[in-house]
Amino acid sequence: VAELYEEIQQLPVLEMPLLSLTGVSSPPSTLANIPLRKHMYTEILTNLRVIMIDRMVKPEEVLVVENDEGEIVREFMKDSDTITLYKSMRECLVYLTHLDVQDSEIIMSNKLTKQIDGSEWSWNNLNKLCWAIGSISGAMNEDTEKRFLVTVIKELLSLCEQKRGKDNKAVVASNIMYIVGQYPRFLKAHWKFLKTVVNKLFEFMHETHEGVQDMACDTFIKIAQKCRRQFISQQQGENTPFIDEIISGIEVITKDLSPQQVQTFYEAVGYMISAQTNKNIQERLVMNYMELPNQGWDRILEDVSKDINALHIAENTKILGHVLRTNVAACNAVGSGFSVQIARIYVNLLELYKAVSQIISDTVATEGLIATKTPRVRNLR
Repeated sequence: VAELYEEIQQLPVLEMPLLSLTGVSSPPSTLANIPLRKHMYTEILTNLRVIMIDRMVKPEEVLVVENDEGEIVREFMKDSDTITLYKSMRECLVYLTHLDVQDSEIIMSNKLTKQIDGSEWSWNNLNKLCWAIGSISGAMNEDTEKRFLVTVIKELLSLCEQKRGKDNKAVVASNIMYIVGQYPRFLKAHWKFLKTVVNKLFEFMHETHEGVQDMACDTFIKIAQKCRRQFISQQQGENTPFIDEIISGIEVITKDLSPQQVQTFYEAVGYMISAQTNKNIQERLVMNYMELPNQGWDRILEDVSKDINALHIAENTKILGHVLRTNVAACNAVGSGFSVQIARIYVNLLELYKAVSQIISDTVATEGLIATKTPRVRNLR
């Protein structure tokens, strides 16, 4: 397959002006009158596309899987053999798409239609199709990619609404998230679609089916890294940049997330804020976005200032640890613009460090080194 693609790449520029200008697959009509080996294998290549799609293996980014008992669960172990096989299959499918974009699009569209009408509906069939669609990102020109992707996502969103049962919805949701995360070029160029996708991710962050929230957060951070400028710019038809809307709704968006997922969310928003070049606006964004963690920080430090024993309460040390890890995640993403937040908590941070160090020292002096192994001291550390 690679050799057939290379044969096209080696054609003189005069014979292939479209290919030389776009750098992506040329329409079949452009190649029809050129004697190429690929014409001898047209039917075989079509069959190979179908086989590759039907047998596509799971990408690394997909966290929601079907276990041996037929249940939809969160995957915790990565299979290195599967990841290696996926990369090889993706490479082959990209070559096959370059060789005939139209045929690849028709095959995938027909398979998606059969998922929608239920004639070939199954978790396995939908997964493999969507993994294949995600794997060919960049193989189509922008116009073809736009038309194809809009259709795919609209159909999948419709399927998500249509299906009943948490497992069915979790499978469709994971596939939507995987596909949108693979097409940053498209999202950058289509603001309304990007906003719709991100709002859908926020909905998935409230879905308690295992793996869905993790995948929503992972997809959100991937989109934030690739499309950060789109979030801080005021888009046509919008009253404010979308980043302001996200920050004002942080409490509602993150209320069902675990502490680790919240930290991922803050890191994602931090990447957006890092793209803001106006220092005053960036500082305002940082202070607004850290308002919620700062409230928890201030409340506990106020309790500690009244009674140092407040640090002996496990829930308090857990909250402080979460707030500090959230600050670290945010700082890593925002960069130097985070200094305004560091300045706000710096003095209190030093005082807290001193108080905690004293408690640990006193505990070790009283109970011996074994005290460092206790949950209370480990939380303080």
